[in-house]
Amino acid sequence: MTDLIQPPDPKEQPAQPPPVPKVSTPPCSVDRYLYSLFLQLGIPANKRGFHHLREAVKLALEEPTLQHHLMHGLYPKVAKRFGTTVCCVERSIRTAITSAWNRGRPDLIEKHLGRGVITPYEKPTNGEMISLIAENVRLLIQEGKL
Repeated sequence: MTDLIQPPDPKEQPAQPPPVPKVSTPPCSVDRYLYSLFLQLGIPANKRGFHHLREAVKLALEEPTLQHHLMHGLYPKVAKRFGTTVCCVERSIRTAITSAWNRGRPDLIEKHLGRGVITPYEKPTNGEMISLIAENVRLLIQEGKL
């Protein structure tokens, strides 16, 4: 009966797996920052515009020239990622911005996007909002805060 498994010798130490190297991760990812920012600004997370706007900002960070070509550059890429139309993306982002604007938190908009950037009476366009948020995130990354 040589097929029996022998019990391990208690004096023998089991082989230790090699230590896993520690990877320093940034304290806050861009996704997490945008998620938090949009909630603070009053954009409901259960709306499509929340996710479309977040994706648009991330794409604008990757390819800054897309900010200048919304209908023929940025929105089609967002639409493709979500399996929807360009018009749906544009409308949902506009609705998300309107929702944030109607909730009336100009102090937070000023804090996160810059003082005097947006007047309290003029709601920003989709392009303005995407550019402002993307530039804000870009600056935070350069400063090492993100």
